[in-house]
Amino acid sequence: MTKAWNVFCTKKTSTTKRVRSRFVKVAKYDTDFCPIYADSTINALFYNIFVCPY
Repeated sequence: MTKAWNVFCTKKTSTTKRVRSRFVKVAKYDTDFCPIYADSTINALFYNIFVCPY
């Protein structure tokens, strides 16, 4: 799935892939409520960075 977003500086529209959250499974929570994910290569706490193609 793709998501359209507006580029702030150029006022143009671009598209990016959307994160499919149903594939991100939480295995357990730490004592500080930090989620531990079933797949150790996935960390949903990281930010998504979109790069303007213009």
